[in-house]
Amino acid sequence: MIKWLYKRIIRRLDLSKDQLRELKSRLTPESICKGPFVQGERNCPNTTALAIKEGVSKFTESDKVRGLLRKYGISGIELWAFYLVFDIPSTLSDGFFESSIKAMKRVVNELIQEQKPEFKPKPGQIDYTDIKRAPVINCVVQYQDKILIVLRNSEMKFYPGYWNGISGFLDDDQSIGQKAKNEIKEETGIGEENIVSIKEGKVFEQDEPKYNKTWIVHPVLVEVNTDKVELDWEAESYKWTRIEEAKNFKLLPSFDRVLEALYG
Repeated sequence: MIKWLYKRIIRRLDLSKDQLRELKSRLTPESICKGPFVQGERNCPNTTALAIKEGVSKFTESDKVRGLLRKYGISGIELWAFYLVFDIPSTLSDGFFESSIKAMKRVVNELIQEQKPEFKPKPGQIDYTDIKRAPVINCVVQYQDKILIVLRNSEMKFYPGYWNGISGFLDDDQSIGQKAKNEIKEETGIGEENIVSIKEGKVFEQDEPKYNKTWIVHPVLVEVNTDKVELDWEAESYKWTRIEEAKNFKLLPSFDRVLEALYG
């Protein structure tokens, strides 16, 4: 009920992908209040979303919040329902409060994933979707002794439901290093300022009769100094795992070769 209701309310605000990402990062037990609208320095989940929509850090007056929520078509009935299913139980149980916040973060992640962009090649960019031989980059992101693997979205054209590194077509004139930075930023939210080092591995080819493809794979090892991840629509989930443990997942064909090329 909480997930359904929160998704209904957040849809009314029509947040952009970047705004949704910010909302997801702010939905924590440490920053969200258990009661309606505003409590001291904290805002409730709905008010936090409204603040992001309005471009302010937070609200301090409940009356202003009520007016703005009406402006976006969020009804009093919806707010009362949210009060009954979230606010009251949250004041009675810390466990319920924390689990509800996690559920709302999943809602926001679902909304981010729904914003699937339509691919339109830019000038100078090659669309390799239907070309047999396709150069790709596959980045292994490493933080301390673990690597990042992501579960590819079920709507992906190639290998939906497989775990993989951060990958993409080499479809323009960017260098391997710059392409790695851009893909990682786009798909994980990890920026260039968090990248410690970039190392390229030996290029190899992987035939895939299922898609009538020959992938020309460029393995890249990217060491980072943070494990904070904000996924875009291309992935449904992620895990930080040790290399030997990654083999227990349903990995994208050739990802084992990527690991071998980078770690030996």
